Amino acid sequence: MDNSTDMNFTMGGDIAALFGALAKAQGQMGPAKKGAKNPHFKSTFADLPSVLEAIMPALNANGIALVQMPGFSNDTVTMTTTLCHSSGGWMASQAGSPLGRGSGPQAVGSAISYLRRYCAQSACAIPAVDDDGEAAMGSYRSKPSAPRPSPRPSPRPAPEERGGGFQKAAPPMHPSWGKEWRAFIPEAMKYVTAKPGQEDLEAIKLEAAALGFVKSPADMDSGERDSLLAELSGELM
Repeated sequence: MDNSTDMNFTMGGDIAALFGALAKAQGQMGPAKKGAKNPHFKSTFADLPSVLEAIMPALNANGIALVQMPGFSNDTVTMTTTLCHSSGGWMASQAGSPLGRGSGPQAVGSAISYLRRYCAQSACAIPAVDDDGEAAMGSYRSKPSAPRPSPRPSPRPAPEERGGGFQKAAPPMHPSWGKEWRAFIPEAMKYVTAKPGQEDLEAIKLEAAALGFVKSPADMDSGERDSLLAELSGELM
């Protein structure tokens, strides 16, 4: 197959053999365990050794090597992740992360570790679960998930009449936001870069959405905002 640059990745060689082996490997993988603790955010996360422990035995047993090569350009650390099959088939993609605070070896090393674990976990499509909950859960591939009931649509709030006109009621903010936003926004902006003319909260909301968070920080409770900060920081120890 010819090399392809569609969908932000490249591939070549015997792709059919690679995909076949990768499908078998994924069927043998379990989730990564959230065994590492971040005392700052009082949370747990799946660190790089946990991710590699979850994926490497199955990859290697099916003739697949994982290669991750770091790079650096314009204050951005990059990570090229490649899956290589013994048949010669390969697939590669690249991700990057700005350094944020600091520019020394520790900051670069933290960004490399952050990119390695997220890129490896994404390439193999494995989830992360709490360490103490895996025994009850079993392999996440062993049973199909039960379909979730469709939530009932919430009734729309009635418009509020003001000054003879009608305006839509503003969405409610979580009660904790009024007390915590002054500390939350500066902490979050340590890991987020706002574009020129962009408000800090808007930049944080966009970054949160890119990480899969549905709610705005103002609508989150304290625990959800701690989880967002943990994701933004990479939960690097």
